[in-house]
Amino acid sequence: MEFLWQYKDKANLIVLGSSRGYNGVNPLLFNKSIFALNLAVSKNFMPGTDYFFNNYILPHMKNLKYIVLTVDNDLWHTTESFFTSEYRSYPGYVYDANHNFWKDGVPEDLAELTYESLGNSKGPMLRSTRGFYGVTSATWGTTKIETDSNWLASKRDIYYQNFEKLKDMIQKCHERNIILIGVITPRNPKYKETGSFGSHGLLRSEAPALIQEIADLSKTYPNFILMDENKMGDHDYTEDMAFDMDHLNQLGAKHLTERLDSLLQTLE
Repeated sequence: MEFLWQYKDKANLIVLGSSRGYNGVNPLLFNKSIFALNLAVSKNFMPGTDYFFNNYILPHMKNLKYIVLTVDNDLWHTTESFFTSEYRSYPGYVYDANHNFWKDGVPEDLAELTYESLGNSKGPMLRSTRGFYGVTSATWGTTKIETDSNWLASKRDIYYQNFEKLKDMIQKCHERNIILIGVITPRNPKYKETGSFGSHGLLRSEAPALIQEIADLSKTYPNFILMDENKMGDHDYTEDMAFDMDHLNQLGAKHLTERLDSLLQTLE
């Protein structure tokens, strides 16, 4: 929230999504024409991104040209998010909601008050990196499967509720001339030896068609680009670029960010 209010008129690129973006995209490594913020959050799901996008990003960040979003369709098995109920324990979020998210005007001192509010121990470090949390450990680790890979069979309707949230986000970006780059981040390549796409499923046999369905949204919305950096495990992110089975470390983040920056330069 501090970054949002402090840089809402300056940022032209933001990163949204889960910890895969939080650990995987470094705002300081884009070319000088890009002023980027990493607003991705650990343990974030698509419903949380949808809430934040509609209530905070669209109304307040008027100079956005690009959004980088982690496409975590292996986590599209829930409609829950931080903003379902947990946010009620944080007075600032409740105050925002009670004031229509300041859509009628942001108080002059809101950025300063947010800066001075109590935060967590990561706050000072995140200020220096504009929201990127880099880690140094280097290993893909094991190929743990933490969620039943076959969850789509019983939760297909929930999956497509999340798909529609992505589609709605793309459409709203299209209406505002914002390019949305969806990124499927790399996983441990040894998942190729299992029946699972990754630690949270999906079935490997189902994943390619689901990914293609997302990629095909660009046929309707040319402002959408799906950047598949996992390639079903056939990627070039080496062991020394990994933090764990589905997160990148600082070196991996450098590799991914430089690749994003190269893409942006072809769009400008």
